[in-house]
Amino acid sequence: MNSLSCHGGGLPVKRQRFIGIARDILETIGDGFCAIDREWKLVYVNQPACEMWGLTPDTLIGRNFWDVFLQMTGTDAEKYLRIAVKAGTRVEYETFSLIFARWLWVRVCPMSGALTGVYWRDISDRKSAEAALGGGEECFRRVFEQSPLGMVTADLDGRLRQANVALSRMLGYSAEELAGLCYLDIVHKMIGENASARAAPPQQERSRTFNWRDVSYGNPVLLFG
Repeated sequence: MNSLSCHGGGLPVKRQRFIGIARDILETIGDGFCAIDREWKLVYVNQPACEMWGLTPDTLIGRNFWDVFLQMTGTDAEKYLRIAVKAGTRVEYETFSLIFARWLWVRVCPMSGALTGVYWRDISDRKSAEAALGGGEECFRRVFEQSPLGMVTADLDGRLRQANVALSRMLGYSAEELAGLCYLDIVHKMIGENASARAAPPQQERSRTFNWRDVSYGNPVLLFG
């Protein structure tokens, strides 16, 4: 494997040993890695990168990065990489690669010898999971807001977080008034109202019934009906 030059009699033995260890680490990490010089020439490519690109070191080392990856021209991936290299500081970002048709996490780091190191990792599975979770949350939000049933989210201590319109109408509280209350506060108030109603004359009698159901959706959810 072609790699960063570490020959030269002037290098102390310890430094040569360190360079060898660093090279071994770059070859065993799961991330793709390449080093480029100021003219965007590839001076080092690790084995995971070669496998991802489907190319060999001999076809990469010494070539201009943009000549190898013409597909990146004009894409967000090109823009982010050029900005990161120009900044001369460590930069991390996520981008969609047209080469792999995959989402990548990318880290760009300045190195000694006027070189820049570029690491990247396939994060497509994580992106898919986030998209699925986001879709589920959006579906739940619509159901929560539009349901004719009274619904409220609560924490593990029973303190209410958010109430839907239907519940606010049932209880005669605004959503803002319900937020932060404990469900026991409401139950006790309803018990007191029902007791007063039973003691009142028949024409003033009124009652409310509540069906409590626990539904797990990330956090406990209380449904009132």
